[in-house]
Amino acid sequence: VQRGMTHDGIGRYTSEIITKADGGTDDVAAILKEREVDVVINYLPVGSEEATKWYVEQVLQAGCGFINCIPVFIASGE
Repeated sequence: VQRGMTHDGIGRYTSEIITKADGGTDDVAAILKEREVDVVINYLPVGSEEATKWYVEQVLQAGCGFINCIPVFIASGE
């Protein structure tokens, strides 16, 4: 498991049972390249718009495919 970004925070109820990891975010794009990942499947919780956009940027840098499984518009800012 690698440390990802928590752009949208941790939910009120979830924060009662987990603690956000210390330290910085790992270089997700480099990890995806190193492991020769073909496709990343985004199944973050509904409402994770900022995190989804951040992961899309990492996936684009790594040259992977991306499947979005949450209702967030990522193809256009309009």
